[in-house]
Amino acid sequence: MTEKPKEPRLIILARDRHIAGYNLPASMCREIGRVIVRCAYLEHYIQRIIYVLINIDLNIGRVAVREPRLTDRIDMLSELAYVLDVRIDNELLDSMKLRAEEYHVKRDLFAHCMWMYSTKHGQWAAQLTRGSLAESTSR
Repeated sequence: MTEKPKEPRLIILARDRHIAGYNLPASMCREIGRVIVRCAYLEHYIQRIIYVLINIDLNIGRVAVREPRLTDRIDMLSELAYVLDVRIDNELLDSMKLRAEEYHVKRDLFAHCMWMYSTKHGQWAAQLTRGSLAESTSR
């Protein structure tokens, strides 16, 4: 049974002590990009396995299968393996699914947040820009 992924730890910044910015240090940009690129690669890799299992090429697969969320792709892979009688390590797939959920929470935060610099803490922080204020401050 898979557990719910952990939410990233949030720091609530005082409104008068932070500055929105896009000029993050190069090392942060590199690491944010690395998370996003690795996530995209994992999605692509799982998708290609699905295409091989159902014996279709990349062009047809992109039209017929579309591109569901990574966790849905892992479920699809498990179901296809069952239907096609392909041996697969279900414990490994469950572990992959849990890690994929955790990874996507971070990836989505990094890709869709507003980056703020805290003058009080002297560091950059990710500010959620979706949901209600009550939701983001209650964590």
